[in-house]
Amino acid sequence: MTEELTMKIKEYAEHVKIGQGTIRRYTRIAGFPVLRIGRRQLVLVKQADQWLVARVAGQCSNVQLEQSDNAGR
Repeated sequence: MTEELTMKIKEYAEHVKIGQGTIRRYTRIAGFPVLRIGRRQLVLVKQADQWLVARVAGQCSNVQLEQSDNAGR
């Protein structure tokens, strides 16, 4: 089985089990790995997977910080 280098938004959304609308929003964020060729948008799979992991890791650390801040009150 070969790994896809790029996927259409619909394919990538299915790959990561996230809604297409969410992926479309991410494509408008600076730093999200997407190729724009005319009106077509292709997600760079490996880089996008890494971007999502980093984003989730950042959100988890923020939640942990908020929980520890609230525990001291």
